[in-house]
Amino acid sequence: MACCRSYLRFLSILVSLSLFAIPSKAAETADSCLDCHASAARMAELGYPHFTVTREEAEAQSGMTAGCSDCHLGNRLESDREKAHQGMGRLLLVRKKGLVAETAERKLPLEIGGSAMLRIKYQVEKDGKAAVDPGVNVILYQ
Repeated sequence: MACCRSYLRFLSILVSLSLFAIPSKAAETADSCLDCHASAARMAELGYPHFTVTREEAEAQSGMTAGCSDCHLGNRLESDREKAHQGMGRLLLVRKKGLVAETAERKLPLEIGGSAMLRIKYQVEKDGKAAVDPGVNVILYQ
């Protein structure tokens, strides 16, 4: 009988501990990226209005239903700006001349269109207007 009680106690502890290992649905879908990046007002306030993107826009642009951090890395569960962006991939432009990849800071929204492989275009300011950079072959986030 004591053996049975010990076994039941052991099972009870095991079940209790295993509940902590199962991620909740809220944790699976939590995405602090969108808390800021889906809000045009918040991104403008931070000085990055061109980084505004909703989940629907990201899915339309990428053709995937993946979360932000699935591709861009970073920490989707962190609300602190610095901690959320730690380990994030950086924008790389592959230039047509020499096919050399270089890091770049994005100051304008990306242009969306064209084929699935070359859908996202890097823009620069030309004559006071946004224009696709003709020297860029493709962009990557690495």
